[in-house]
Amino acid sequence: MRRLAKLVATVNPSGSRGLPVCAAPVTLALLTLVGALPAAAWPVLSGPYFGQKPPGLRAEMFAPGIVSSEHHDDGPPAFSPDGRECFWRVNGYHDGTSRTGKIFWSREQNGRWTEPRLAPFSSTYVEWGLCMQPDGRRLYFWSRRPRPGDRSGSDGGPWFVDRTASGWSEPRPLSLPVDPRRLGFIFSPGAGGALYCVLEDPGKAAAGTAIFRMRRTGDGFASPEPMGVIPVGADQAGAPSFSPDGNTAVFTTDAKGGLELAASFRKTDGTWTAPRPLGDDINAPPQTKFAGFSPDGRYLFVVSNRVSPSANPPKLWKSDVFRGPQREPLCDVYWVDAKALEALRPAQH
Repeated sequence: MRRLAKLVATVNPSGSRGLPVCAAPVTLALLTLVGALPAAAWPVLSGPYFGQKPPGLRAEMFAPGIVSSEHHDDGPPAFSPDGRECFWRVNGYHDGTSRTGKIFWSREQNGRWTEPRLAPFSSTYVEWGLCMQPDGRRLYFWSRRPRPGDRSGSDGGPWFVDRTASGWSEPRPLSLPVDPRRLGFIFSPGAGGALYCVLEDPGKAAAGTAIFRMRRTGDGFASPEPMGVIPVGADQAGAPSFSPDGNTAVFTTDAKGGLELAASFRKTDGTWTAPRPLGDDINAPPQTKFAGFSPDGRYLFVVSNRVSPSANPPKLWKSDVFRGPQREPLCDVYWVDAKALEALRPAQH
């Protein structure tokens, strides 16, 4: 994992550890022009997933100007089970000054999606790595806000909010049976409330495995158990995401110095197939990473800085958090029909 971690981890302008910045070959002059254009009026959107036309078997930009924008979208969006509430993390600039790690939120209300705004549980601290349980009852995220007994909060750690009758609970720090710094800052929830992760320095006992599971036990979690199902070295995989039925795993891999996505499939005997790259219809250089399934498993979201004339579209929503020209092009979110993964599944397994 260490080799991958060097590409996944970086240092943001404030000196704290964050997630990678993606660069694409767009000129600074063009970016300055795009950033100077006034934001268009917030459109009328209705239906699941912002009313976007469902993708085919080739990755397409998701929600241009809404989730994908001139700002840095460094993780898959987290949707409620009905696809009518969405959280996503944004990096960007405020009058030339870099601002990182803000979680935005929108939902369909009275038949229309609301203009994005800071999530109700957002703070003034850097936040990232959000993901929602498939049942929509809990949302996890990482934050540098101080935890109880921690004055600085500089290392960051996992937090969560639970869905309530009136919205979302107050954020609470998540207690895990492992030091959060070993999790690489990224995990994903699965069925039954389990969490999937990749551990740094997992030890000799985990040789040949990359992905671990922490089962939900009441209000807590059991110790990480190597799944023994992803036959890759621990330095080759990260940011695992599992389909809601638990039969498909997609994760970020280090391929020839860049990042791309690979998949592994559960066999009928409970073991897993050797990982295979997702192919050119999903992966694209320079980097494609950080996958996440829709709650119903029909779609796969990915983050990429692929070369495209439509990359980094101007956002359609206004915010005092991010405004003004951008200094560099960054990542967008793409989605694809999950049926595209079936072409990678071995005929007999």
